[in-house]
This record gives sequence, structure tokens and C-alpha cells, in this order.
Amino acid sequence: MNVSEARILFITRQMDRGGTEKVILSLCEILKPLVHNIVVCSSGGAQTKILSDMGITHYTIPDFSDKKFGTVLKTLRIIHRIVRREHISVIHAHARMAAVYAHIYGKFFHIPVIATAHNVFGDKKRLTYFAYHNIRVVACGKSVLDNLVDFYGLEKTRVYLINNGVKESINDITPVSEIQRCKETGGFAIAICGRLCKEKAVDVAIKAMSDAKVRTKNIQLFIVGEGEERTYLQDIVQSKGLCEKVHFLGYRTDVPNIMKQVDLCVQTSVIEGLPLVLIEAQATALPVVATAIPGTTDVIVDGFNGKLVPVNDEKKLAETILFFEENLDIRKEYAENAREQYVKHFSHQMFAKKYIQFYEEL
Repeated sequence: MNVSEARILFITRQMDRGGTEKVILSLCEILKPLVHNIVVCSSGGAQTKILSDMGITHYTIPDFSDKKFGTVLKTLRIIHRIVRREHISVIHAHARMAAVYAHIYGKFFHIPVIATAHNVFGDKKRLTYFAYHNIRVVACGKSVLDNLVDFYGLEKTRVYLINNGVKESINDITPVSEIQRCKETGGFAIAICGRLCKEKAVDVAIKAMSDAKVRTKNIQLFIVGEGEERTYLQDIVQSKGLCEKVHFLGYRTDVPNIMKQVDLCVQTSVIEGLPLVLIEAQATALPVVATAIPGTTDVIVDGFNGKLVPVNDEKKLAETILFFEENLDIRKEYAENAREQYVKHFSHQMFAKKYIQFYEEL
């Protein structure tokens, strides 16, 4: 493909505050100076303003969760109007249902379709195979690639591994008052960052904070993010008497800044693709304790740059938090290893280089 002549349509479910959306914004930033045009269509969200600030047009389509036949037809008609108006030369779908729509449209109107897979799944085998077969698919991490090939049966020659990458923060630290108060009293600060939803299982981290041994120490948890589970999580904090130990910081755009001020990053997810937040932790040389699930294990090597714990095991999580709190030398060793891992595998420069090469070779 002559990249300079490419007119790209990114299709995704929404442009809110998740990892998929961050990847799309990164790709817009990388590709916009190189291609003729990029436009995005989704059901909307907070990140559409960033697209506008970047000079990228966003078109609103119905949410993919509405699978009524009439809605499907309406969505395809809107995509058709976008393709004709913007003279689109390639459709790049992000996530499974976006790939379904792109595949249907591409077959009828003979337009090239590619996709990026952002998660490891174990369901909807036929739908997933339909969405991704006979097109080029980027897997955002090794576990995602293995899942597509081994579980869903895609041809390995059509699946390309491009690890997610994040930019390195070079800004000075802007103190967060809640974290500073913890540190000033000799406390041990932990951050958990992400959307407050069932898949992230933030309640497990909160319950770990109620462990008797954790309670006796000045260990505090800072929850960064918003989502549908916030009220539920706040109720747990209240019921367990953890208001002095667990703090909700809300949605923030300065996650690396927070990472630079805490002692440990915690991730309790039950499903992931290649978690950007763990790469952000590595970029800031922050050790991690995370659940041992596909995707997370692509980033965290147990006993090297962090510790892995079983899913939904608050007792083991509490023990591991105490291990980090009590072993400063090991924290420093893991921090150095985390930084090394980021530079070798997950830098933004490497991410950009591989995506540009992928487009050039289409």
C-alpha cells in the first residue's frame, strides 16, 4: 500500500476511556502525518473531543450491543455513507463486533478490511471466526495471537503480533495530595488503575485491604478510574471500615504521574488483552502484583518484574502486598527489571514502527 494515499476508516464500539480507545488515539497520532486521511466511527464517548482536537472527523453509529436486524442495517448504511463521502480505501476494525461489521461491508463492496484484536476470549467461536477469517489481523499481544490461532482456528500467516506500547512520560511529578499525605506519614501507597467494571474485579483489591495484617500497617490503596461499579465498590469500603485506607481518585489523564508517586501497582482483572496500565507501570519503573491471566502474563514475569496471584484470591493478594511492603530491595530490583522490559518490548517507538511497517506491507 502507498501509505501516503491511504484513506483509513477506524471502526470501534465506542470512544470512551478504555485501552482500545487509547490504542486508536495512538494510531491516529502515528498515522495522521503519513496518510491522506483518517476518520473514526463509533457510538461516541469522552475521547471524541480528543479526536476533534487532533483534526480527525468522528461519525456516530449505533452501539454494537444493539443487535436488532433494523439497527444492523442502519449501521451498515451509515458506514456506506462514510466510505463514499470520505473515499475510504481501507477499513480498520477494532474489537470483535467492529470486525463483523467491517467484514460484511468489505465483502459486499470489495474494500480491504484489517482488524486489531484487543482481548482474549473463550466464547462466540463461529462469530469470531467469521469476523477475522480471510483478513489480516493484528494481535495486540502474544496471548491474543495464541487465542486467535489455537482457540478460534485462524490461519497463523494472517495474524500479526504488534505489542501494545505506551509513551514514556517525561513530565515532572505533579503531587497528588491524597498520595502525598500517605507518604508523609511513612505509608505504603498502592495504585489500581482502570475502568470500574466487573472484568477488572477491583473489589478483590479492596477486600485484600481488609486483611488483618494489612490493616495493622500504613498501607493505602488509591483507585484511579470511573465506571458502573463505583457505587458498589464504595459500599464495600464503607461496610468494611476502610475509608482511611482506600481512596477513590476518579478518572484521571495523568496515570504515569500517579505511578511515579506510589510504591506498587495492583491489577486484579479476570480478562485482558495486553493491559496498557501494566506497560505504563513498567515505563515508570514500578513493580506490579497482578492476576495470572493471559495477557497479563505477557507483561509480568513472576519473580522478575512483579508477582502473579490467582484470580479472585484476596488472601494471596494481601500476602503479596505485604511481601512488597516489607522488601524494599526486591522492589528496587523488580523496578529496574520492569524498566528494562518496557524498553525491550513495549516502547511507543517500537509500537509505531511496527504499525507503519504493517500498513506499508498491506
